[in-house]
Amino acid sequence: MDDAELLQIEEQLRTLLEGTDLEWVLDEVDEAIAEGVPEEGILRRRPRKARPPREQDLWSDAAEEYMILNLRQIESGELEASRKSGTLVVTTRPMTVRERVLLLLDAVRRVIVELPAIEAETLDLLQAEPGRSVDYERTVTAVVFEPEEGFRRRRDRQTKIAHRMTSEDRERVSALFTAIREEAGVE
Repeated sequence: MDDAELLQIEEQLRTLLEGTDLEWVLDEVDEAIAEGVPEEGILRRRPRKARPPREQDLWSDAAEEYMILNLRQIESGELEASRKSGTLVVTTRPMTVRERVLLLLDAVRRVIVELPAIEAETLDLLQAEPGRSVDYERTVTAVVFEPEEGFRRRRDRQTKIAHRMTSEDRERVSALFTAIREEAGVE
């Protein structure tokens, strides 16, 4: 699948989530996209012949004296030499369209499939009292997933699941997400 088709899928997924109780998922995904993908690199001074000519002594000129070599692009012999003559740094790069679609699919799958399973298990644990029959009146009826205290977003992040899906439904939805990932080519 090419980038144009992946962009279309991303836009459709975003449109589906907007205006729903899951808009906060978009906030989380957007935050992760803004942070980028961390990568290790070697910070090394450029060779004199590769440096741009200096017109003034500015901070930006000093930054031009250095380059970051991506560790994946360096051969193993050169890597050892680079580590001796450079500094290991962590940089970030923008996410590719494929990575963004994969992140969005995973986020939605976790909220729709995994979160209800966590809630169901939590409710079972909270309601399991020694010596009580299963037929007693439930004292705990739902688990509410709240944001951290003091955390403010433009969208409401409170999520109530309350056994909306059976485990069979969760398995079917999980299989659907797997099929979507395979169809989109984002495995």
